[in-house]
Amino acid sequence: MPRRRSRSRARPIEDSSLTPLVDVTFLLIVFFVVVAHLSSNERIPMPLSRVESAETAPDKLQRRVVINVIPAERRSSMGGDYLVGVRTFGSGDADLARLRDLLATRRASQPDAAAVIRAARTEPYERIHPVLEACRLAGMTDVRLVTEETNG
Repeated sequence: MPRRRSRSRARPIEDSSLTPLVDVTFLLIVFFVVVAHLSSNERIPMPLSRVESAETAPDKLQRRVVINVIPAERRSSMGGDYLVGVRTFGSGDADLARLRDLLATRRASQPDAAAVIRAARTEPYERIHPVLEACRLAGMTDVRLVTEETNG
C-alpha cells in the first residue's frame, strides 16, 4: 500500500506568519522594562549597616513594605524624611500618622506582611525610632532592619 503525504507537509513555508512570535517578543520586552522600573522605585542608593556574623540567613520576603529612611542630603530633593514605594512622609506627627495608617491598611489586607526598614549606617537612631513606633502602632509584628554583610 503506497504512503500518502500529509497535507500539512505539502504546505509551503512562506504561508507561516512570524507576526505572533514578534508580538510575544515585544510584549516580553515591555513587561521586563516595566518590572525593572517598578522595582527600582523601592530603592534609594545608600550605604547600609554591616553585620559581622549573622545568626540566621535572610529569607525571601514575598509580602513586604519597604520603608526607606531618606539620608539628610537627599531629604529636600525627595520632599520628605521617609519613602514607602513612591510616597514620601515627613517626620511631623501628621505625616507619621499617615505612615501608620498606610502600614495598618497593608497589615489588614496582608496579615503576614513584613516591614523592611532601610537606613544608612550613619543615620542616628532618633530617625529610625519613629518608623519603628509607627510599625508597632500599626500592629506590624514582623519588622526587619536591612543590613549589609561584611566581606571577609
